[in-house]
Amino acid sequence: MRSQHYLPVPAEASAGRRQLQLAVIDQEGMPLAAAINLSELEIEVPERRMTLPTIENPMEINLGDEVIFLGYDLRTTVVKPGDTLRLTLYWQARREIAGWYKVFTHLLDDRERIWAQKDSRRWGERGRRRGG
Repeated sequence: MRSQHYLPVPAEASAGRRQLQLAVIDQEGMPLAAAINLSELEIEVPERRMTLPTIENPMEINLGDEVIFLGYDLRTTVVKPGDTLRLTLYWQARREIAGWYKVFTHLLDDRERIWAQKDSRRWGERGRRRGG
């Protein structure tokens, strides 16, 4: 049997070493056995930038009062088959995001046929706490 779990590290977590443990509990939350130490992890706190960068194609689209799409950068508008199209999207969270959301980008022709795509399924903090 295989099980995967996403363990979000809260944004307010401080840097330092933490112990990763595994515990099995019953439906009432009572442990069925002692917790097992799996590994020690190092939390690194990234440098946070609180100023907006210059965005090549600024927009402001409010998505449900949770997120604002601020715009995008596109390295080139001319590509050949086999090339990589580099697209940077800029987002600003207005509050803690609830539940799941999907971000997708599609490269369409003039008939709206998809020639390339990238889909990403993500979840907000409250969605993660419910077990993702």
